[in-house]
Amino acid sequence: MKGKFVSAFVLLSTLLIGCDGGSQPQTDACITVDVTADYPEKELYIQDMADVEYVPLETTDTFITHGIVKGVSKSLIVTTNWGGSGDIFLFDRSTGKGIRKINHKGQSGQEYVSATEVLPDEERNELFVMDYSARKILVYDLEGHFKRTFKTLDSTYYTEVLNYDKAHLLCYKQPAEGDNERASHILISKEDGSLVKEISIPFRKLATPVFTQGELSITPIYYLTVPAQADFILTKTSADTIYRYTSDGVLASFIARTPSIHEMETQVFLYPTWVTDRYIFMRTQKKEVDLKTFKGFPSTDLVYDKQDRSISQSRLGFRDFEDKWFDLSSQPLNPEVPFCQSLAADELVEANKEGKLQGKLKEIVDKMDEDDNPVIVIIRCKSPRP
Repeated sequence: MKGKFVSAFVLLSTLLIGCDGGSQPQTDACITVDVTADYPEKELYIQDMADVEYVPLETTDTFITHGIVKGVSKSLIVTTNWGGSGDIFLFDRSTGKGIRKINHKGQSGQEYVSATEVLPDEERNELFVMDYSARKILVYDLEGHFKRTFKTLDSTYYTEVLNYDKAHLLCYKQPAEGDNERASHILISKEDGSLVKEISIPFRKLATPVFTQGELSITPIYYLTVPAQADFILTKTSADTIYRYTSDGVLASFIARTPSIHEMETQVFLYPTWVTDRYIFMRTQKKEVDLKTFKGFPSTDLVYDKQDRSISQSRLGFRDFEDKWFDLSSQPLNPEVPFCQSLAADELVEANKEGKLQGKLKEIVDKMDEDDNPVIVIIRCKSPRP
């Protein structure tokens, strides 16, 4: 189909079910969020709800990275660069020292056109590389040697790939030609890519955040799969209910949005971004674009406090970086490390000169130059108290 595509990322589909979830069992009380309400503001600090690791990535002639974090495992940080160079960098998680640069960009059966998703699995000593445009997943060992490859199911596209358990990947399957009606979350085998389970959620009418006008099509960045401790939160943009998919395969209603997405003249979508023991962070996104500037999709970060059962507009800050706010639009990673943020060296060096840094972060930046690789902020779910 002809058209101009700006910032294309994900197309979706989906469902319309009330908070009771039909016949689906519930694991937690389902909360209701009014996406049009004017909520009071609340400032929170990341250190109060998560353990924070600052990892300065080593800078050498071999290891020069923009610090786009694709995966974090027990001992590894995996990054790529903007621009599709094909470089995949493996850094030591504890020290930031460069371990290996892998590049298998190419057209052969053992190469990828683009490393859209990169998923490390240390238990299997494997690296899963999703090549979106070629509609295949390639598997290498952690030294970069090719092991096997498998195509996506039915020539579909996988727009999100996460590590579900030892044997399975959790993916969002998007059929070709924008056929959103058949899009769904799926579990596939890590060994051969075969379908293990399709997590189908019924829907009545399609609603997607993709903005179209004539031949122009603009798709914002958003994510439909978010790790939540041992479980995953699954979103369908056509739905008025967001679901929790448990580690034992139970689909339960989690958040109900109001008003219905299908009753809004200008639609506002809702996406969970982070779930902690006490808080549920979310983001609204309005389907609105200024065609003169191509800026749009205004968003608002929200937080639900389970303790006092309140909803607020949220700003999430660092205790050791004055006036810096955490970006909850980062790519979801895994239950132990739900997401990371990359802090550019030049920004950090300037902030340090202005006296805005303290603690461990300041100690790191005191030794940095503005041309160094970024510092990766790893957000790790707090360990349970003994």
